[in-house]
Amino acid sequence: MFRVLLLSALLAASSWVPAALAAEAQAQRRLNFELFDAASEGRSGEVSALLERGASVHARNRFGNTALVYAARSGDVATVEVVLAAGAELNRANLNGRSALIEAAKRGHLELVRYLLERGAELDQRTLEGLTALTEAIYNGHTEVAALLLDRGADPRPEDNSGKTAIVYAASLNQDAIVARILAAGVDADARYEHDLTALMWAAGYGQADAVRVLVDAGADVTLEDDRGMTALALAEKGGHETVVQVLRDSR
Repeated sequence: MFRVLLLSALLAASSWVPAALAAEAQAQRRLNFELFDAASEGRSGEVSALLERGASVHARNRFGNTALVYAARSGDVATVEVVLAAGAELNRANLNGRSALIEAAKRGHLELVRYLLERGAELDQRTLEGLTALTEAIYNGHTEVAALLLDRGADPRPEDNSGKTAIVYAASLNQDAIVARILAAGVDADARYEHDLTALMWAAGYGQADAVRVLVDAGADVTLEDDRGMTALALAEKGGHETVVQVLRDSR
């Protein structure tokens, strides 16, 4: 009888242990997700409190996002400071290769980008799509952030998975000052990208007269042709961009 009771007790205990562990894991998961929510909204005080309660600064969700990535999206420097002080890995990217610096640059959080760079964030880290903090800043129209990144030595040469570089995005969006900075960094004005297009062709095709002027003044060759035999002038004419057409004709 005693042996039966002992066996029953052991079986009960063995079933209780996994249940307790599962409950503990669930509680930890809830705590971590509260941390993600607080970080994403830049609530630094709440983030600090959650970390003190045991939320893990190293926890990742199914997208690979950490509290630091969410804090970077919020743009709140204080929240980023809290998670870094708790041991967050500065350059750890999510499953798409997006780091805190890339997320901050994409959203135009200038002061946060400056802070992350001062802490040693990797300038030229790339996403799975081949995008960098610089190309994200340019593509999303954050020229102050782009200028800061270039000042700190960001490399404008890497091509993303679509064959575009920082100067292609800047030229296409008429960011003439950024185009000038990239050229000053040593990028060839006549460099070829996907379909043998140059930055000048991209700018001309989109009707971006200011960028066209910068490129022409830098010596970009207006006679080059893409893989269809189209020059920058032909692309501008096709798009009906009369101002660009005139700039290119005057440069010949």
